[in-house]
Order: sequence, then C-alpha cells, then structure tokens
Amino acid sequence: MQDESLHSEEPPITVGPIRVDVARWWEVNVDDKTIRLTPVECKILYYLAVHANTVCTFNQIESSVFGYNSNEGAGASIVKSKIRRIRSLIEPDPMHLGNRYQLQEPIGRGGLATVYRGIDTQSNQIVAIKVLRETYSHDPKFVRRFQKGVEVMYSLHHPNIVPVYDYGQTDGTYFMVMELIEGTNLQRYLHSEGLLDAENAVKIAHDVAFGLGAAHRREIVHRAVTPQHILLGDSSIKLTGFSIASEYKMSLEE
Repeated sequence: MQDESLHSEEPPITVGPIRVDVARWWEVNVDDKTIRLTPVECKILYYLAVHANTVCTFNQIESSVFGYNSNEGAGASIVKSKIRRIRSLIEPDPMHLGNRYQLQEPIGRGGLATVYRGIDTQSNQIVAIKVLRETYSHDPKFVRRFQKGVEVMYSLHHPNIVPVYDYGQTDGTYFMVMELIEGTNLQRYLHSEGLLDAENAVKIAHDVAFGLGAAHRREIVHRAVTPQHILLGDSSIKLTGFSIASEYKMSLEE
C-alpha cells in the first residue's frame, strides 16, 4: 500500500515531460502514459524538480534525499539505478551530437557552456562533452569565442592539459568532446576540504605551471587560471577552460 501522506502537502510537480497529480503523487504522466513510482523514486523526482536548474551529483541527491552517503556499496547501486530511471523519464530521448556522441547527465556548468558526461557510441568510451548554451548559440560573437577556445585546446597536447578529441556542431548546437577526468576541480576541493597542505599545493602548482608552459610555448595565454579550471583526477592534475585564451600578439594589442 502506498504512503499517500509522503508528499501530500507538496506543490504540484512538472519536470520536462512529467506531470504529477498531487492527490496521486505515486503516479506520473509522461507523454500521456501513466507510470507508477516507488516512494524512493518519488522523493528523487521531487528533489530534481526543486533543483531543476542546478547540476546535481549522485552524492548530493543521496545525502539530501536520504540523509546519508552509501559510497560504493549495494545501497549505492540501488539508489543510482533509481536516479537513472527518474532522469530517463525527465529526459527520455538523449541528445546525439555529430551522429556519434550521446549526452548523459550534466556534470558542470560555466558562463557559456554546460559540460555533460557522455558516450562516444563508436568507441564506447566515456567522455566529457562541453555544449554551448542555447542562449548563446545564435549570437555570432559568443559562437566565435566558444570555437576559438575549442580550437586552442584542440591544438594543445600535454599531460597537464585536458585533451580535446573532437568538436563540431549539430543543428546549431556547438560542442567539443574531451577526456573525462574522474575526480573534482580545485574549487570544489577547497570548498569541501579547506586549505591545501604544502605537499599538495606544491604538486598542483608544479603541474599547472607545466601545462601553462606548454601553452606559452605555442604562444597561447590562458587568461582564466582559476581553481574551477584546475581538475584533480585520480592520478593527474590537468588544466582546462581555454575559452577566452588568446595568442600573445592579440593579448599585447588589447
């Protein structure tokens, strides 16, 4: 028997194609089809509805909805499968770019673009896909800025710079495909852990300097070296965020 009191006082939910009748919260209407939800799935749906304009990680959803983190145990697998089900209802048709790359969940958001986890359907490789926001995709100035950043990163090859595998546009959607760095960025790390110890600070500074040195040898200035653009992977530190990079000559003229 369903617990009808679970969300009885919450406002109606509308997320993408999903419509919810508050009186029967455990049933949602998706494209005129009725789908029954478990109590856990309904909690996840409500959380995603409230945070519709925010990038939500698995750990954030789990800790906010259930009050704990199950890490990588069996509980995590069950919750992840339920989150994926709800997200598949919200976005039933994943976008394909370049007839090759399938977008999955968003993993980051910047001023111009959103970064998604994605799949290269030809190689079955998990990648990061940076997509210019629709708001800017019709403005030639922002399109040129995005494309210049893509071309700069595509031309750079160094262990401490995130490699770009491919780029292009599909039906007016501009994108670039990069290596997916499993980990976090320095901004999030500092927010959660506080100050760096001396050893880690030196290592990060060393690797970032090496990446910048490679760019400088190509006469490219980054111009936005911020903690957000320093990615801390499991075994490497890499620099990204060349969207406003410029050549030395251009920089001297400004």
